[in-house]
Parts: sequence; C-alpha cells; structure tokens
Amino acid sequence: MLRITNNMMVNDLRRNLNNNMVNMDKYQRQLSTGKKINKPSDDPAGLVRSLRLRTNITEGEQYLDNIGEAINFMETTDSAMNNVNQILQRARELTVAAANGTNDTSAHGAISAEIRQLNEQLQMIANTTYGTKHVFGGRNVSQAPCQDGKWLGNDQELQVEIGVGASFPMNLQMKDFFMGTEPYVKNISIPDRNVIDTLTAENLESGNYSIATQKKTGGIMADARLSPEMDHFLQNGASTIFAGKTLNLQGADTLTKNAAIELTVSGINSTTGDVTYAYKSNEYDRDTGAYEQKTGTFTLTGGGGEQTVSIGSSNIKVAGLTPAEAGDLAIGDKAIYNIAAAHGTDYDQIALQKDYTSNDGAPLSGGTTFEFVFTSEALDQSKLDLKFFSCDDLGQSFDSTISLQIGTLDDVDPAAYFTTKPGLFKMIDELADDIEAGNLDKISNKLGNLDDKIDEILYRRSTIGARINRLELQQSRLDSTQISFTGLLSQNEDVDMAEVITQLKMQENVYRASLSAGARIIQPSLVDFLR
Repeated sequence: MLRITNNMMVNDLRRNLNNNMVNMDKYQRQLSTGKKINKPSDDPAGLVRSLRLRTNITEGEQYLDNIGEAINFMETTDSAMNNVNQILQRARELTVAAANGTNDTSAHGAISAEIRQLNEQLQMIANTTYGTKHVFGGRNVSQAPCQDGKWLGNDQELQVEIGVGASFPMNLQMKDFFMGTEPYVKNISIPDRNVIDTLTAENLESGNYSIATQKKTGGIMADARLSPEMDHFLQNGASTIFAGKTLNLQGADTLTKNAAIELTVSGINSTTGDVTYAYKSNEYDRDTGAYEQKTGTFTLTGGGGEQTVSIGSSNIKVAGLTPAEAGDLAIGDKAIYNIAAAHGTDYDQIALQKDYTSNDGAPLSGGTTFEFVFTSEALDQSKLDLKFFSCDDLGQSFDSTISLQIGTLDDVDPAAYFTTKPGLFKMIDELADDIEAGNLDKISNKLGNLDDKIDEILYRRSTIGARINRLELQQSRLDSTQISFTGLLSQNEDVDMAEVITQLKMQENVYRASLSAGARIIQPSLVDFLR
C-alpha cells in the first residue's frame, strides 16, 4: 500500500492551487483585454482563422483606399474634360460667327486671336494634375505630357488594384485626342468588296490613307499601295535634306529589316558641296522579332555624281550636291524615312519613302507612296498584316499595322481608303489660320470637325462616368465585405463579458475553497509539537 506523506499532500495542494490560479488568471486576462485569444496556445485553430480574417480586412482597407484614390483621379479627369467641352463649345460659337460673310478683316482677326487663346488654354488643360500626377500622361505621371507642341506622355494604362486579382484602368488614352495619333480608324470605305473584304488599321499618324490593289497585265506582280498624306517632317525650312536630289532605296529585295531612319544635317561645306549627315536607324528584324538602334554619320561628296551610302542595314543612293545646293541646307535640317523589307516566302513587301513635309504640314518634294509589292496570285484569298513604322518628331516606334482581307484579285483597280483625323491642337490652330485668312469654305468645314471632337469628348466623359459607377459598386461591395469579415473576427476573438465575469467569480470561489480546504488537510508539523 502506498504511504501518503505530509510532503506529498503539500505538493499536491500547491499544484491544485496553482491550477486554480492559472484558470483565474485566464479569465482575468480575457476580462481585461476583451479577447478570447491572447496567446497562440489559447486557441491555435482560432488564431489561424483570426490571422486570415485580419489579412482579408487589411487587404480590403487597401483596396478601398485604392478605389477612393482612383475615383478622385477620374473625377479630376472628368472635370478637365468638362473644361475642354466648354472650350470647344465656345470655339464652335466663334466659328459660326466667323463663317458669316459680313465680317470684315478686323472681326476675323479678333475671332482668330480668341481661338488661339482657347488653344493655349486647351494645352494647359492637357497638363491637368491630380496631386502630383498628370492625369493625361499615361504611366508617365511625373512629367507634363504637353510641352512645346509635343506630347511627352504615353498611352499606357495606369492600373489600380481594386480586388484580389482584379485591376482597373483609372486613366484615359488621350494622346490621339489631343495630338491626332489614333489607335483606331474611322471613315473606312471599301468600294469593291470582291477584292478587299475587310480593312483595319492601328496606330497611324493623322492624315489621309488609301490602299489600291491591282493585277498587272503582262507582268508577274500584283501590288498593294498605301499613300499617306504625310509622315516626314523638316526643320529650318529647307526643301529637302538632299536639296531636291532623287533618293533611291537600293537592294530592296534583299533587305531583311524594317527601319525608321532619322537623318540630320550635321556638317556643311558650301565651298566643296560636301555635306555630313548623322543618322539614327531604329530597325526591326522580321525573322527574329528583335529591335536594334544604330547610329553613325556619312558624308556625301560634293559634285561626285550618284553615291550609295549604308545607313544601318539599309543602302540609300543619292547624287552628290553642288556647292550651291549645299548652301541651301542648314545645320539641323531633318527628315525621317520608313522602310519595310521583303516579308515572308509567298510575297515580297517593299516600302518606299513617303512625302516630306515642313513644320506647318505643307507637302514638299520627295517620294509620294508607301508601296507594298507582291508576287502574282499572292494576294488572292489572303489576310495580310502590313507592318511599318509610324514616326513623329519625338522618335520612332514599330507600331503601325494595316490588315487586309483580300478576295480574288481582278484586272480592275479597286481601292480602300480611310481617314485618321488630326489632333485637337492642330485642328484649332488650323481653324484660327482659316479665320484670320477669311477662308469661309474652310471655316464652314471645320464646324464638322469641331462637332466630331465634341462628340468624342462626350463619349470619353461617359466612359469615365461608367468607370466611376463601376468603382462605386466595388466600393459598396467591399464595405459590405469588410463588415462581414469584422463580424466574423469579433465572433472568433471577442469574449462574452457576462460569461467571463461568471467564470471569473466561479474560479475565485474555487480558489478560496481550495485555500480553506488546504488549511485543514495539512497535518501538524514537528514545529507544532515543539511549541
């Protein structure tokens, strides 16, 4: 039989008293913190649920902050577009007044001056900011997009996270509206659907384009021809950077790369006629899909007859200049050439240089077509994507495409043509020029362009409104979800005060009873006898 000693009874009493104190401390802590889980050991499974719920609540708070930021951003955008609409309405009123044949020269001058002021205000609106962010700059929010008549922003979407795995664009692509480079095509007309079934285009400079197809009689080729209104620019007023000399592309059938070549006059010797050119060639390899930029210089020797020079992967042939012709050039004169190389095994594709233009857009001398040449029958029942560079005076990018769905080519010469409209700034500037010159026919024609821009700004405002409505719906949904998650977290963590107080009082009674019982259980010790 096990002998129970006094020491064993004391230790057992101490252990039980400690357990009672631990239980009492547990309820005391719950009462003071209001939480059932104060350390992981209190409820490991409940702790995991709490952490997940807290993560969901924190994410929801961030999404709500993002949505609030996006709504404010878009409301700023809408306010700016409302200002644009008001200016366009005023410009339309002035245009109607200017179209009246009773105006004299001074009246036209006054109207033109106000139109120009409106254009300057439009350029200020294009640089509208929300805080430190430029609302029309795409992802380039830190830099004013409209500077000195150039657009330094981009058309990339400014995405914001509004939910798990859900992003939302909070900006509009406005470069095409203000500057005229449209990512879509309007006014497509296909006179003969037996040949060109469908036509689409993307990322073209503003201007007039046409595509003609024909099957050559007595030859082995068919061609598709793209004739743009403009794509080159010139600085400092020269007629061409080669002073009117004929420019030829050599070895076109062996080229493997598309290129946008920027040529700048960097040195002139008016005595000998020698002219040095700096070039920057942005090239796209159709086989590898790789982009590469090459830079360098070359010199045309004065009076040296026709000369061939290598520019990147392309060869250009041009006659040398006489001293008098070299004297017509100025340092900084510039032009851009677009070259599309042979493409694929079934057909060849060659693009010649397009029109030169001066700063004011007036056509100068130079090549007039952007030509694609194909082998016989290659166009029949084919879908072709004609890719080429679209260039402006800020640089080059391989981003232009015209897609053709071709039927069976006949002997006739059917065509497809379409128009990309100019940007708002250029349109208003041209309107001011026409009013100042008193050109009533052009002034009346501009009314239609203004109406189109007003319709477009209303469409874009409706897009912003629809997006704000979508965000407000998501905001309402997240608010409801936050309440639900908060309730679940409270249910998982928070204590029932009445229950905890009852349990605490019960543990206090148990502890007091333990102390009272212990006083009776502990037997007298030797010290008691010694007294």
